[in-house]
Amino acid sequence: MKSFKSNKAITLTVLVITITIILILTTVIITSTYAGIDLRRYKSMCSDVEILEDKILYFYREYGELPVGNQIDNVPTDIENGHTFYEINTSKLKNVTLNYGDDDDIYIVDADTFEVYYLNGVEYKNVIYYTD
Repeated sequence: MKSFKSNKAITLTVLVITITIILILTTVIITSTYAGIDLRRYKSMCSDVEILEDKILYFYREYGELPVGNQIDNVPTDIENGHTFYEINTSKLKNVTLNYGDDDDIYIVDADTFEVYYLNGVEYKNVIYYTD
């Protein structure tokens, strides 16, 4: 009588090991993707801050005033330094295209130092950043 057992069959142990390896690889890929997204958000915010600082300095040299709107009184304690902060009116700036955020996001400027901050902040590596 011939045996129908094939030497090419996958054993249960090999199947469990394969599935475990696939799960580990998937976890590593998902984790690194989320870290990459956070890094991208942080770098985009930093790029916007640098662009706005340059444009604000240019505007100030050109017109002798800051391109601002309303005064912002409730700034995060991380950036509170006793100075006066204003919302940046980007419509007064020429050729400004921001990479991060949307129309509801607010960039503010310190009226004394001209340093720009992103009011909502960006979390990267469990730290919230407001400027570059």
